[in-house]
Amino acid sequence: MGAFAPDYLVIAIEVNELRLRSPEKWDSYTNLIFDVKTRIKQSYPDLKISESISLHNLYEPEVSDPQTYIGDIVDYMNQNDFVAISFYPFLKNLSSKTEFQEALDFLHSQAVPPIAFVETAHIAENLVIPNLNVSIPGNENEQNVYLETLLENADTQAYEFIIWWTHRDYDALWETFPEEVKDLGQLWRDTGLLDENGMERAAFSVWKGNYQK
Repeated sequence: MGAFAPDYLVIAIEVNELRLRSPEKWDSYTNLIFDVKTRIKQSYPDLKISESISLHNLYEPEVSDPQTYIGDIVDYMNQNDFVAISFYPFLKNLSSKTEFQEALDFLHSQAVPPIAFVETAHIAENLVIPNLNVSIPGNENEQNVYLETLLENADTQAYEFIIWWTHRDYDALWETFPEEVKDLGQLWRDTGLLDENGMERAAFSVWKGNYQK
C-alpha cells in the first residue's frame, strides 16, 4: 500500500453476487471484510475503501424477494466510503439511452456516498455463445450511446471516476484461453473502445474528447 499510495481501494469485487448465489455465506463474509477494513483503516485512515456492486444484478434483480435483496445490498454498499459500481448493461439486455438512464437513475436514487464506476463496458458487436445460450445483439453505435450517457451522468452526479474495461478487444488473448473458460471469457471480448485490430470505434473519440476537457 505504501509503495503505490492509492486514494481508493476496492477490496472485493461484485460482492452482491455472493449474496445472490450463496446467501448462507453472506454473514460470514461481511464479518470477515469488516474486520479486514477496520485493520486497514487503522494504518491508512484517509484511504477510501469500498467493495464493488454489480449494478446489472442489483437493478430489477431476478430473485424471489427483490425488495429484501435490494434493501440488504443498498444498506451494505452505503456503509462504504464510496459506492463502487461494476456495470455491463448488455448482461441485463439494456440497449437504448432510455434503458441506460433508467438503470443509472435507480442507482442515483439508492446511493448515499459518492459513486465510482470501477469497471464498465458495453458490447460493440453481436454476442453469441451457444454453449451458454447467449445471443445478444450489439453494435458500435449502441456502445457509443452508453458511453455518452454514462459520461453525461458523471458530470451531473459528480462521479468520483470511471474505468472502462476493456480498452481494446482481446481476441488474440482470448484465443489462448483454456477451452473450459473460453465461453465465459467471450462475454467481454468485444467491449473495447478499439477493435481487435486497434481501429478506433466511435466511443473512443467520445472518451478521448472527454478526457481532454
